[in-house]
Formats: sequence, C-alpha cells, structure tokens
Amino acid sequence: EFGEIKYMINGAGVSPSQAPVEDILKVDLYGTAVLLEEVGKVIAEGGAGITISSQSGWRMPQLTPEEDRALAMTPAEELLDLEILQPENIKDTLHAYQLAKRCNEKRVMYECIRWGERGARLNDIAPGIIVTPLAIDEFNGPRGDFYKDMFARCPAGHIISDTTSARRYLMRELSEMGKTQSPYFEPTGSQGDYIRVYLSAVANSLITAEQLLDAFVRSANSRQEPTVSWMEKWETIVSIIQANKIELEGFETDLPLLTEAARNNQAVHHSRRYNEAYHPHYRIVERGIFERELYPALK
Repeated sequence: EFGEIKYMINGAGVSPSQAPVEDILKVDLYGTAVLLEEVGKVIAEGGAGITISSQSGWRMPQLTPEEDRALAMTPAEELLDLEILQPENIKDTLHAYQLAKRCNEKRVMYECIRWGERGARLNDIAPGIIVTPLAIDEFNGPRGDFYKDMFARCPAGHIISDTTSARRYLMRELSEMGKTQSPYFEPTGSQGDYIRVYLSAVANSLITAEQLLDAFVRSANSRQEPTVSWMEKWETIVSIIQANKIELEGFETDLPLLTEAARNNQAVHHSRRYNEAYHPHYRIVERGIFERELYPALK
C-alpha cells in the first residue's frame, strides 16, 4: 500500500532514569530484536538499516561467549526468558540498559546475515553522550554528576565550553523564580576557595545573568583539582565532621563509598535533601573572580 521499505533507522528506547528494569528490557532489548527480525523479512534489495545502541553496552564486564551467542541468536519471543535477563541477575536499571545495548549489537551481528541475503545492509553504532531529551533526563537523574564528569574529562573541553546551553539553562532557572530573600552568596570548599553565588542575586537585580554566567564558566575552566589535593581536602572534611560529632544522616554508611569516589576522582550526586535545601540553584565561582567582579555589588 505504501511502497517498499528501503531504509530503517532505529533509535527508540528508554534510559535508566526513565523506566524500571522490566520496561527497559521490553523496549530497548526485546523491541529492537523484534524490529530487526520483522524489517529484515521485507527490506528491499539495496536497502540499509542502522540501529543506534550506546557505548554503555561496552561499560560492563565482558559476557561469556555463550551469553553473547544467546543474546545474538535466541528467537525474539524467547529472549526475555534467558537466565542472564532474569530480575535476580540484574543489579539495577543501568545494568539492564547496558545489557540491552550489548544485545542490540549482537542482534545486528546476527541479523545482518539475513538482511544480506535480501541484498540489504544492516549496521550498528554505539555513540557516546549526545544531548537529546533522553540524555537530559540522565543529566538530571541519579547519575547526573557522573555524566557531567565524563564531559569534563573529554579532550574536546569542559562541558560548559558550550556557553549557549549553559546560558539557556541559567535563564530557564531564573524564569521560574521571583524575587527571593535567600542569601546572595556563601563560601564553599574546605578552604573556602570557591563561592556559592545564589541566583537570588540575579533575580533581585544586584548582578546580571551574563556577569554570573561569565564568572561561572571561567571558574569551571580555570582549575582542575589533582586527585592527591582533593583527597587531602576530603580527609580534612571527614576529620572536622568526626571531631565535632556532626550528625549527618547516612554519613557512616556512605563514608567508604565517598572516600573511594574521592580517591578515584569520581563524581557523586547530591542527595535529595541537599537539592531541596539549596533550591533555587546556584553557581560556583572561584574566590578570586568573585571578590574582584561580583562581591562589590553584593556586599
């Protein structure tokens, strides 16, 4: 009725922050397997297809040859019955997503032979982070700081070298605010070498959004903390908390994880209580830049 099918681009899916384990497996894994099978039955000669999986499929331990083969060749209707895909064998939504993307690649390796028999090509690509609506949900989800850290380590430059996106995000936050009586700034960091500048300073017209954005971007790009230096500061923070017997919910439980993250220079996410306490958001500015350029208008 609508003519022959010559091309297929498959980028559909849900992310670890968008759906539970069961839905990720049904949509990202089973859904892709069905699509490749069914389109492969009708794809026109000379046609081509591409499945966009994810580098996340490569960020998990290597599967056994038997597991890879099962993901590649098990009929689609039997895929979700595989032992490796049972709930007790999947740690969390991220693990489910990684398995789904690994499966996507293996299915393409298998199905491309069938497509080839019809004179058509089928490929898979596994890109890194591309800023789409799905990626935005990940940035704002439990692993948000991990992705931001990944951007910061990219040889192409810091995440906020894209000042257009940083400006858009800042203006969106400001549009949701009215005038507020929250503090305008406070020192942060164990040495007070950074200043947390609240958006209330802009909302109340003491400084402009452009001034804050410029100071924030230059601060972020001007200094990369060595791991040894950061560990020293983290140990100081821990000693202050313990010496003063400051009660922090979950501190003792989280301490080994936080220490390991600090040692490996890994990002961790702010807790829900922290985000609630510091809403609306702020921007971090290096102390020297703050004192020279912003403090005169805020003191």
